[in-house]
Order: sequence, then structure tokens, then C-alpha cells
Amino acid sequence: MAAPFPGTVWTVNDSAGNPVSGAKIYTYEAGTLTAKAVYTSSALTTAASNPVICDASGRAQFFRGSGSYRFRVFDSSDVELTAYAADNISGDVTAILAESSGASLVGFMPSGTGAVTSTVQTKLRELVSVKDFGAVVDGTTGGTAATNIAGIQAAIATGAKEIRFPGGTYSLGTLSASSALFTVTGVGVTFVADGPVEFTFAFADNGTQPILFDFTTCDLVRFVGTWKFTDSVGYNGSTIKGVKVFKMNDTCTNFTWEDVHLSGVLSGIEARGTADSRSIKTMRGKIKATGVYYVTNFIQNGDDVVLDIHATNCRREYFNYGGRGHKVRITMVDKNTGGTSLIESYGVYTNPTDDIEVDISAYFSGAPTIPILYVQHAPSTSSGTTPGINNVRVRYNVVAGSASANTSLGAIHLRAVVNGGSDITSGCNCLTDQIELTGSTNGAYVYDLYSEYTLTSGNTKGRAFWPYNAKPNANAVKILTPAKSFAWTPAISGSGWAIGDGFTEGNYTILDEGQALLVWGKITFGSTSTYGAAALSVDLPAMAYRWAGEGGWASGHPSDLTMVGTADLFDTSASTHYAIPVKTGSTTGANLIVFHGTGSTGYLVNTAPFTWATGDTIQFVAHLVRNNMGALAP
Repeated sequence: MAAPFPGTVWTVNDSAGNPVSGAKIYTYEAGTLTAKAVYTSSALTTAASNPVICDASGRAQFFRGSGSYRFRVFDSSDVELTAYAADNISGDVTAILAESSGASLVGFMPSGTGAVTSTVQTKLRELVSVKDFGAVVDGTTGGTAATNIAGIQAAIATGAKEIRFPGGTYSLGTLSASSALFTVTGVGVTFVADGPVEFTFAFADNGTQPILFDFTTCDLVRFVGTWKFTDSVGYNGSTIKGVKVFKMNDTCTNFTWEDVHLSGVLSGIEARGTADSRSIKTMRGKIKATGVYYVTNFIQNGDDVVLDIHATNCRREYFNYGGRGHKVRITMVDKNTGGTSLIESYGVYTNPTDDIEVDISAYFSGAPTIPILYVQHAPSTSSGTTPGINNVRVRYNVVAGSASANTSLGAIHLRAVVNGGSDITSGCNCLTDQIELTGSTNGAYVYDLYSEYTLTSGNTKGRAFWPYNAKPNANAVKILTPAKSFAWTPAISGSGWAIGDGFTEGNYTILDEGQALLVWGKITFGSTSTYGAAALSVDLPAMAYRWAGEGGWASGHPSDLTMVGTADLFDTSASTHYAIPVKTGSTTGANLIVFHGTGSTGYLVNTAPFTWATGDTIQFVAHLVRNNMGALAP
């Protein structure tokens, strides 16, 4: 069917605007005076008269056929009305509008004062659909990885501000090159998922790192709706290879992801600009990941970040060195055994890692095998420096099906390592200020918080304290974990003393936001125990070793033999109890010493305050408060 142009009904008026009764409309082949038929109806079956005669109101109706026409209009006296002369007018308006330029023939006027007239074509080109460029959903006829990739690339290349993806699955095939499939630049680009959109692909496992979306010089980029990215191969466990989904480069700002799902990829969000540039800013989003190496990776870039991350069996849910102003909530489920999340400062860079808030909820169906988070300095050498880690707050809660068998495992580890490798054993010149750690576990870890630093006193590891030179002041670390007791086995010292088939038991509790210890111990002598003429002493827990090295106890230096508690000595044969003071002592501050209070030396020895034998016991309690270690301001 055809339709007339400019309308189904023509009205002929004179120069004064009055209807021309009996006006004659002649129709010709375009550019000629050869008559060309028009028709009485849209069915184009009955030809109208030529000329078509207008009624008393100057009105006539006719329909044109295919091809182009020439029109001439005369009044009833055969005087030509030249204002109505037209040539090369298509007979089929539907065909005109169906052409590629058809929308350019239709005007568009937005509402509102000051609106500017454009065309429908101009307006519609502000948004495009990948379907318009050949991308096909769910592998239907004609849909291949090549056509999908080309279609998405073409849609992005239009420069449209809104790119729509019909909901469904888009296959991208096997990805093998370390290059970007989709490069995005510009301001105000929105990707809209009309229903959940899933990209499926297979990493070629050839050591490359293909990139799906690569952003350069972008601002105000949004991903609206639900977006899924599924790699059927995955990142291959612990090896750093696989597909990167979103990679932000220099001067990329204001990103929003409403709902992103990742499965088996190398990385989800990577902020990697020129080192130390801090040019990548402002990210907001919700991410759900399964089996991903880096869910997020901030590499000396990525400031002002707010993310909600749910990760199952992922290696590094959150990795930040040099990023600033982060508020991140992480839910971990059955964490990958090969790695953990990090808040880090590298010595090869200049940006400190600061103003970070991380909330972690971790759930394990079995026993944890790895910390949920490292807070770590990584200088280039053991005596090197780092830009620093400052103003960091970590809140965590761990629920596990069973306890870890690792006797040195903690939920949060504080470390200093040489360039991300071996532990630093003597301290590094690394700036740390205002670190606050809050949370608890359900007994899954041996320690809630743990320090990886090897200490000089007996090479014993302490809990949750930086090495000597890694803190600029005494308030560098604040522990806000609730009071919690830890099992501890006292070890006795002194020439001639040996527990033999006797046994020791004990525990210690962290008090006052990590500034005090309450230590309890019991020694029960057996039939093969031996007793010396030298003084008996009991080694303190490892944490107390650490504190002694950081300035001792609030009441005085350990070598001052400061009173810290009391002991009950029980003579089984006489059924008699003796109460005596407990004091700290030795030049290292590493011992808890029991005194009997009599004799020239006052020490507890083999015959004082009674002769020790099988079944005799010592129970003691000591309260140790750190010196010059006041709490940080909240």
C-alpha cells in the first residue's frame, strides 16, 4: 500500500488563503510532462482522473504509486498556481521513511522553554542497541562470537550516550589475545541491560590477560541492570592469568555498577593508571564473584571507592595499595586457599594507602586455612621504606564450621615483607599510623589478630603488633577486639628444674583494647620431675615477650622485679597452701618469676618454702599492663 504526500487529502488555496473550487491537480512522471496515474484508494487498483478535480472546498484525495512524481496545480480557469508546483516527489512515503535516512525527514522538538529543534534521527542516535549492529542473544540464527564482538564494538564506536543490550546470553568465544575487546572513551556513557545480560567466553589458557571493557579518559560511566561474566575455563587456581572484565586507565572517573556477577575470571575491577597519578576516582558498585583471582585490584590508583562485594571461593576479594578513601563491605564464603585480601604499601611507589574502611564477614563450611586479610608493608629491602598505611579501620566477623589446625593462624595478619616476599625479621622503616582492628571469630582461628614478624627474643612470634620501626608512635595500632582467652602452656626455667611427667596448663586474656594481659597458669609436678637450687621461673606468653620489647610494663621495667600478681603454692604432703607474690624479672623482661619471700635471695627453690615433691602444685595469676601504649582516639 502507498500513502499520499503530503497527505491523503490535498487542500488548494489561493494567495489569500481561500479555497480554490474546482482546482485541477495534474500528475506526471518526475521531470517530464508524461502523465502518471494516481489512485482513488490505498489499494492502488483504480486510477483517478488526471487531472484530479478539487471540490467546492478546494479539497481532493488520491494515492500515489511507486516511483517519483511531478505535480502542477491550476485553477478552474487553467491559471497555474505555481506555489503548488513540485517535482521528484516519491510516490511511496512508507518507502521513504523506511530508508536509512528516513528518520532524518521527521522533525523533533523537545518540550520546555529554550528547546532546540532537531530530527528523530538525531534524537534516536543518542541511544543504540547492540542488536542494531548484528549482536545476537542466546546464539540464535546468525549469532556468532565474531558477530557479537563486532556488533558491540560498532555500537560503542557510534559515540552514543546510551547503549542497550537485550537481555540474554552473548557468546564471545575463546579469548586468547592480551588486548581489549571493547574500548570505551568519553563522558556520560550508560550501558543498559534490558533484562539480565550474560557474556560467556573461554580463556585460551595461554598465559595472556585479555580485557573485555577497557576505559580511557572516561567520566560518568554506568552499567545499569544485571551483568554477568562467565569464563568456562577460569583463572586456573593460583596462576595470574585469565580475563580482566573492567580495566580503568588514566583519568577515568565516576563509575557505577548496579549489579555485576563474575565467575572464573582473573579480575573484576582493575584500577591501573600511571603509577602514583591518582587519576582514577569515584567508583560505586555491587559485585558478586565466584572463583575469581582479583575481585577488585587497586594499583596506586582508585580513590573514593564504595563497593559491596560477595565472594565465594575467591583468592583476593580486595587488593589495595595506594588507593585512598575506600569504604568496602566484603562477604567471604569458603575462601580460596591460595591467597588473601590485602591492604598494602609498596616501597617502589610514593602514594600512601590511607583512609580505608573495610567490613568483612567470613563464612567457612569447614576450617579456615588462610587469613581473611593482610595489612602489609612491602619495602624493596629489609631496611627500606614504604609510603605508609594510615587511618585504616577493619571490622570483621568470622563463622567457621570447625577450627583451624594451623597453630599460628590468625584472621587478620600484620606483616612486613621484602617486596611482597620473605618476612622482615628486624623491623622496617615503614610509616604506620591510626590502624584500628575490631572483631572476633567463633574460635576458628588460633588468633583473631596475628603478627608475622619474627621477634628477637627466642624467635617467638607476637600477636598484632608492628615491628619496632614500622610504627611512628606508640598509638599506631589499636585493638578493639572483645576480651578473649587463648590457651597457653607455661614453660618452666631454672637450673635443675624439669617438669618430667608432670604437666603445665594455662591461658591468657587480652584486656583493655589490647593494652593489658591477664595470665593464669598451673604447674603440677610428677614422679620424674626434678627440683633445682636455682630460682624457678615461668616464661610469659609470646605476646608478653613482644610487649616487653616495646617499652615494658606500665608499673616499671621488667628487670625491676615489679609486683604483677600472686601465686598459690600447695604442699600435698602437709596439705598446706602458701600465698606469695608474683613478679616480672630477668634482663630480657621475658620471664614471670615466682618468689617465696624468705631467705637471702627470696627465690622459690627446691627446699623453699617447702621441699618440693610429686603432686605439689603452683597456681599463679598476673596482670600485665603495657607501658606508654595509650589508646588511639576513636
